[in-house]
Amino acid sequence: MTKITISHLSFAYRKKDLIIKDLNLEIPAGLSLLTGPTGCGKSTLLKLIAGLYPKYAGHRDGQIVLNGLTKAMMFQNPAEQFTMATPREEIIFALENLGLNKDEYERKLDFAVKFSQIDKFLDQKIITLSGGEKQRVAWLFWSQWTLIYFY
Repeated sequence: MTKITISHLSFAYRKKDLIIKDLNLEIPAGLSLLTGPTGCGKSTLLKLIAGLYPKYAGHRDGQIVLNGLTKAMMFQNPAEQFTMATPREEIIFALENLGLNKDEYERKLDFAVKFSQIDKFLDQKIITLSGGEKQRVAWLFWSQWTLIYFY
């Protein structure tokens, strides 16, 4: 069974103020739930696993091994992750960045839209979508990485 292995992970936004200290953890493949009180480091850990930290902030020691798993992260506020005007443009942008040609990304886009049932607002401006619609598009954006590999 594939799993994420974290060994002796320490992280600090400023070198002397550790947020995470010598964490050892195995996360099994499948659905896992990460819980804890506000400010305990859940989001920081997820950003470390996703590779956002220390690339964009902080200092890390230790090791995170994904064992071949693909990483993606959906933010709590979905509006924070959109860069294009419409869901269609957002999804195509991501697929093009993965090197898919037009035929490939159109096939995968069609499959993903039917799967997630977002066709009614695929070409609507993201800024006009409701919170729930944005979450659905963000979920599709996140899950499309999986759909790309399995369809």
